[in-house]
Amino acid sequence: MDNKLTWLEKMGIARVGVLASAVIAAVSGCGGDPQAREYALPSDLCGTEVPSELYDGLFPNGSEVEIQESFSAPGPPLYECEVTVDGNGVIRSGTAAWDDFEAGIDNFGLPVEIEEGDPVSGTYDARVWPGAAIAQASCPELGSRGSFMVYIRAEHPEDEAESKSIMSELIQPYMAAVVDLIPEYGCES
Repeated sequence: MDNKLTWLEKMGIARVGVLASAVIAAVSGCGGDPQAREYALPSDLCGTEVPSELYDGLFPNGSEVEIQESFSAPGPPLYECEVTVDGNGVIRSGTAAWDDFEAGIDNFGLPVEIEEGDPVSGTYDARVWPGAAIAQASCPELGSRGSFMVYIRAEHPEDEAESKSIMSELIQPYMAAVVDLIPEYGCES
């Protein structure tokens, strides 16, 4: 038996070698991971001073993050904020004065039902759902305009239990940070 390989056999071995190298490179991460977060996490959430570990899980993988509006802009007590990743809206938040949660949910356009929300214990009256949270505070200086409310809606993470967990940890400190932005309204904490 002759141990010499034919030209066709050598080409077949070379193709297998190239294919194996490509698979190894893909598995080992050479050339970058298209599913990684390539942008820096914002240092604040919509202009509020909330620890980043509380909102980190709301930010998906991607290459570019942009905060289109921030609560640090003039206009209290009505704020709006939208965060995009690679041009897609991933977080939306806003504030307003409404009489109760149902009015807030309707006017904020949240796709949730009040009875399906879980209460979150803490300083403020708050509820969470997968992908959404709302909190309210009594602010005497708002007068007859109702309670001061903040909502946050996030498209990420998609896992409902994980989303609800993140929202539950975030909503109380987030509301406190927003209330800190409007001391002139005398919100109770």
